[in-house]
Amino acid sequence: MERLGQERAFVLPTAVAMLFIIGILVAATASVALTANSQAGRDQKVKEALAAADSGVRAAGYRINVLEPGPLQCVKADPSTGDLSLTWVAADGWCPAQVEDLPNGASYSYRVSSPEDLVLNGQYQAQRKIVSTGIVGGVERRVLALVNAATGAPLFASGKALVGADRLDLSNSARVDGSAASNGDIYLDNSAIVCGDATPGDGKQVITSNHGGLCSGFSSQASGDALVLEPVDQGSAATSNDNARIGSQDTWTSSGQIEWNPTTRSLKLKNNSTLTLGGNLYSFCHLEITNNAQLIIAARDPGTAVRIYIDAPENCGSTTGAGSVSLTNAGSIVNLNADPTTLQLYVVGSDSASTSVSLQSNPQAVFNLVIYAPRSTVSVNNQTRIVGAIAGKQASVDNNSSITWNDKVAQLRTGSLLSIFKRQRWVECTTKPPSATPDSGC
Repeated sequence: MERLGQERAFVLPTAVAMLFIIGILVAATASVALTANSQAGRDQKVKEALAAADSGVRAAGYRINVLEPGPLQCVKADPSTGDLSLTWVAADGWCPAQVEDLPNGASYSYRVSSPEDLVLNGQYQAQRKIVSTGIVGGVERRVLALVNAATGAPLFASGKALVGADRLDLSNSARVDGSAASNGDIYLDNSAIVCGDATPGDGKQVITSNHGGLCSGFSSQASGDALVLEPVDQGSAATSNDNARIGSQDTWTSSGQIEWNPTTRSLKLKNNSTLTLGGNLYSFCHLEITNNAQLIIAARDPGTAVRIYIDAPENCGSTTGAGSVSLTNAGSIVNLNADPTTLQLYVVGSDSASTSVSLQSNPQAVFNLVIYAPRSTVSVNNQTRIVGAIAGKQASVDNNSSITWNDKVAQLRTGSLLSIFKRQRWVECTTKPPSATPDSGC
């Protein structure tokens, strides 16, 4: 009994000590769990605050593009109705702050700078800064976005004969006499050559193979500044145009080989037929020239031009080939004017449907024209020779075809573009600006 009592005297303090240690461990675990939960909650609020700040950037960009304020103007939103109106830039060169509440207790406040005119990648652009602060549950995050719009003055940067928003492909002895520029890679294959600077996009490169390359003395350095190809603004061209001249004032030959539907705005020239355009503005849903047919641009007074708009497929119903241009089997465009800006082809294109400009003519003559197709694929094949300039979403030049820059293109100013500000850069800033300048600390 004495031994049993001694064992009990030993076990009881040990058990108490163990319980005490377990209690400490449980408390520590609970504390760690609470800290982790608190940190996780804060991390979630940080993410939500950043999302709120980005919502402010998106709202600001949308409102700028909707009302298109002038250089000294700003867009303000009525806090009760959301109606947008114009106001004036403040003395510091920034628009007054716009504040808006979001669901779940979030909010943002943003300010927009007046535009700065810049020359980026040889292109004239206007740049605005948007500084936006997002707030969620007392957590703040501040961001800066740069949004740029091309001014369209000039439409093509000097010397840039071939421009692609995405990428450029040149192969099989294709040649560009002038510069080539893209936001993507530039491929030069099978003796394709660029006699000018070849400027790929930021982080992209000029990729050469099988004797493709640049003429001596030119650069293949990438640009850190994005090209901006603004959408085509055709205005009222679809309804107010010179289409009614076709077949009357605008004469044709071999009329039995011409299919022209004024309602669907589909024009097909076939089998040695010709059509001579003498008006100033035409709007087509589809243009096709094939089998030695010719679209002729009549001689014009200096400083005047024929503008042909190819409407978006969404505006063309069930028209076959809507939104596209096709030249095949020695079909050609004969511009009787040496100045390529006398024939301007604007292709509206689409973000949801595929559209293209395909020049596969194999002609003996030279095409003097300018093609601007920012949402379409442009291909030049089979010994087609272009004097002027081409811009497309993607562009390819193949099989001994060539594009030659003409200095007249550098003088081309156009109001045929929508000035859309697009985000180019985005950075997170310090939570509070270190000075009174809205973008300080960014």
